[in-house]
Amino acid sequence: MDDSKNYDSLIDALFEGKTSADEAARLLGETGGEELEELAEIVETLARIDPELSTPTDEEFRGARHQVMTQIRESQAPAATGRVSWWLPIAAALAAFAVGMTLGRGNTPAAPALLTLTDLVNQGALETRVGAENPFRYSNLRVREVAGDQLAVRVDVEAELEVVRPRDDVLVADILASSMLHDDSLGSRLKAVRHVGSNPRVQRALMSAALNDPDMSVRLKALQRLVAEDVTLPETQETLLVIVAQEESVAMRLMAIEALQDDYLGADLLETLDNTDPDDGSAVLWSAQQRLERRSL
Repeated sequence: MDDSKNYDSLIDALFEGKTSADEAARLLGETGGEELEELAEIVETLARIDPELSTPTDEEFRGARHQVMTQIRESQAPAATGRVSWWLPIAAALAAFAVGMTLGRGNTPAAPALLTLTDLVNQGALETRVGAENPFRYSNLRVREVAGDQLAVRVDVEAELEVVRPRDDVLVADILASSMLHDDSLGSRLKAVRHVGSNPRVQRALMSAALNDPDMSVRLKALQRLVAEDVTLPETQETLLVIVAQEESVAMRLMAIEALQDDYLGADLLETLDNTDPDDGSAVLWSAQQRLERRSL
């Protein structure tokens, strides 16, 4: 075999398991040396990688081979003088391919490391060392000395965040739901109710706001959104029952009565309403009785 061996054929043979380490050595010729031994070890390693694992699909194989060939071309010196030195980048590529196929088999990609708030704040602090402005602001400092020269520091961390995302985006939904429950501004809570999308986190926030917000306008808007979303959910129906029994606003109680499903209307509910303050409960009781009469027709 002359110096223009068909290296592509050898690469195919290595990947497809059609050659052993000894055969690869014979294909490489008589040059020998440590580099050849290293390549042979890599081939043996490939052969030992969990034989029980399923064979990659043709598409996966072509993609992996393309990546390896790209790495070879990028790593190859323009004026290579020896066949064995030409194989050094191939050896590195094969090793990378072996590790990647072992870790990536089963279509289960490795989960990216999650950054904590402390990681982000620490990165902001590091950037201030080169003159950048820290995007985070601290307040309500609590600090105490611990062992050695260490300090235990606790602060509230604030930062301004602006994103443009769909209404049902998980981050947008979480921001609006949290604002609905915890923002001190009445206007902000009303905005949150008006703009929230639909997901379980939002549904729970709407139920909590309809029951517990100190301002009736927020409770009313949250109730309207609950009724407009999926009023048939058992959790929503239970919330409506609580509103009928405990809410101060007659308008909200009447809305809840109308939104209750027939299965939740019964004698026990009428008895509860009959025991309420007549000045507040008479209209609600009458509405519930009308619902029951319509159902019996």
